[in-house]
Amino acid sequence: MMRRVAWLGVWLVGVSGGASAQTLSQSAFVVGQPVTMAITGAQPGDPIALFVGFSGLGAGPCVQPYNACFALNLPWTVLFVLPADAQGSVALNGVLPSALPLVPVYTQAAVVHGSTLTPTNAIATTIEPISALSDDFAAGVLDAAWTIHNGPLMQWSLSGGALELEPALTGPASIWFDDHEGPALLRSITGDFDVRSTVRVFDPAAPNQPPAPFYRLAGLVARSPQNAPGALDWVHVAIGGGDGSVPFAFEDKTTDDSVSDFLLHPGAAMDSELRIVRQGATFTLFARPVGAPQWQLLRSHVRPDLPATLEVGPMTYSLNAPAGIRARFEDFTVGP
Repeated sequence: MMRRVAWLGVWLVGVSGGASAQTLSQSAFVVGQPVTMAITGAQPGDPIALFVGFSGLGAGPCVQPYNACFALNLPWTVLFVLPADAQGSVALNGVLPSALPLVPVYTQAAVVHGSTLTPTNAIATTIEPISALSDDFAAGVLDAAWTIHNGPLMQWSLSGGALELEPALTGPASIWFDDHEGPALLRSITGDFDVRSTVRVFDPAAPNQPPAPFYRLAGLVARSPQNAPGALDWVHVAIGGGDGSVPFAFEDKTTDDSVSDFLLHPGAAMDSELRIVRQGATFTLFARPVGAPQWQLLRSHVRPDLPATLEVGPMTYSLNAPAGIRARFEDFTVGP
């Protein structure tokens, strides 16, 4: 099979291929999520083409006048042809459409410089569902997609297929409230999501007892990456020590421009499930004891100010010393 590629002005025919110094790199392909692709190693102004196909890698076609061969099987689609920038590279940034099928996909680029054409490395990947952002913490090492937010404020560890968090510092400046942010492990999620986690909270000094009041909590937070002092924005759902009226509680909180609005809800259990559902501008917070048949709706918050991409993940904090709370997260699951 042959295919005309107009920008080359030559026929591509099936012959074996070789390697090159020019490099193609790309992020994971997860539907609905940002994707980045970059080609480096060209000269400024060189035409760079990026190809995508679905027929695998192998002894792909060769461009006979250039004596250059590809490792990407035909047929192809030309994703773009662009000139290299002053650093000799081209970058593509976008959001992968949510409706794409979950299939293997293969990419390769080519650089034209004068009378030479040089293919890059070829990459085989698979378009993945949003559940690829989930983590069961079973690997024993922290996945590279996580970032540690305000790390000095907590101790964390991976143990027995779970993530454990414990506040290292306490007090108003170390908690998720008003113009302060506590510690967390966060990863970026774009668009609508349904994030859940199973968490056990307890007093480290008395592991069979829940955290005592006041405001010793752990849970899930979804924060704006654009946060700045005086304009902090997030929502969270948590479990732990409450106040004198609800000493052990589920908590839901929305913080808008560093002003927090929260409620404590009875019904917490030391082993519970927490959940944040985003649908456009609406964030709905749920909780339930492990094994309970129904989710407890805490509140919904309409937050059109929050950007499309948020940083989401497990968090903890304690208002009073001693910290008096340890949280063990058994999973972090992401759905559409």
